[in-house]
Amino acid sequence: DNAFLPRVWNVTILDVSGNDLEGQVARGLLRRPKLQYLDLHNNLLAGSLPDIPRSSSLEFLAIHGNRIDGSIPTAIDRLISLKHLDLSDNRFVGVVPDRLGLLTQLEYLFVGYNTQLTPGHIPDMFQRLTNLKELSMKLSKRNGPIPSWIGGLSNLQVLDLDGNELEGKVPDSINSLTGLEYLMLSRNQLSGNLPESLDGLSNLGIVSLGNNSIVGDAAPLCTFPKAVFKADCGGAQPQISCACCTKCCNDIDVCTEDMILPALDIRYQEHYERKQVVLTKTGPMPTSATISNGQ
Repeated sequence: DNAFLPRVWNVTILDVSGNDLEGQVARGLLRRPKLQYLDLHNNLLAGSLPDIPRSSSLEFLAIHGNRIDGSIPTAIDRLISLKHLDLSDNRFVGVVPDRLGLLTQLEYLFVGYNTQLTPGHIPDMFQRLTNLKELSMKLSKRNGPIPSWIGGLSNLQVLDLDGNELEGKVPDSINSLTGLEYLMLSRNQLSGNLPESLDGLSNLGIVSLGNNSIVGDAAPLCTFPKAVFKADCGGAQPQISCACCTKCCNDIDVCTEDMILPALDIRYQEHYERKQVVLTKTGPMPTSATISNGQ
């Protein structure tokens, strides 16, 4: 409702998440000159996003878990100070804008669970997002290969590309992501050999590779214990040899009875740091047991 906007002209933090707010995102809400943190997630907001002004103050924008449709605005790159952007679990259509790659301060980018997006590659301009700690494009209709430049995102801790139509081999450059904690590539069309030199990924606690056509020996990934490790190591003719997997998938047991999902409710009080990862069978919001304490 635009009527309340004059009352929050100088607000810096606005968190109205987890209510039953309906209607569209108020026109002008993003024009608050001092607004740094805006959390609208888990409401019933619908319609398109309003026009986006240029802002050097907004650092955190979370609108996941609503019913927002229309395209992801290309003008979102005007929010030049954004560190956290969560557009997931909405009804966006059209392409994932290349111009998201101009938001070079981003540390967290979530666009997953938007199943009506136009199929397309992971935008090459994302290689500019070298401050990213977490990238989630789960169930966003991504196709083509995992780009080799992904290894240049050296700060990544979470890479979630589950549930797409990605093809080709897992790039060797992924070995450069030495801080990676969660690697989720399951339910794609990936093939080829598992990269041989993965023993440098010593921080990995969650690995999900199942329901692909990847082959090889997962022994380098078994050097350090995993809370969850899923791969196509089951059946009479396993595609991957994996002595440490916690779940072996095959053509009958397809490992899709649950989904692995880092908790989405990163809060400013916690300095936006990941606090947990959960398993959920029903959808994108954390509803089940904690697996690890993350950081």
